[in-house]
Amino acid sequence: MDVLLADVYMIVAFTAMEVLLADVYRILAFTAMEVTWRDVNMMVAFTAMEVIWTNVCIILAFTAMEVTWRDVYMMVTFAIVEVTWRDGYMIIAVTAVVVTWIDVYIMLAFAAVEYQDIC
Repeated sequence: MDVLLADVYMIVAFTAMEVLLADVYRILAFTAMEVTWRDVNMMVAFTAMEVIWTNVCIILAFTAMEVTWRDVYMMVTFAIVEVTWRDGYMIIAVTAVVVTWIDVYIMLAFAAVEYQDIC
């Protein structure tokens, strides 16, 4: 997964969802990411998330993303979750948007993130 930032790189682990970044202004551009698992039931939850921190309020607005895998197409809609920010560390809490699947391999195609200042 490739994430573009103003001055730093950010690695997003979708299991732990801990994001480390250094700057306020950034653009998240997600490329396709392959998620694999075996013999494990999994719920993938993605949100349009509101990020709040000192003196800055932004909304990361995610467009609808199309999840494609073997012989199945599905649209994932987004819920809203609040994300708190402190000391340069952002923990992204994930709410439930249930994703079902049939086969073991699933390809998640992420749309580009739109960044907006709202303050």
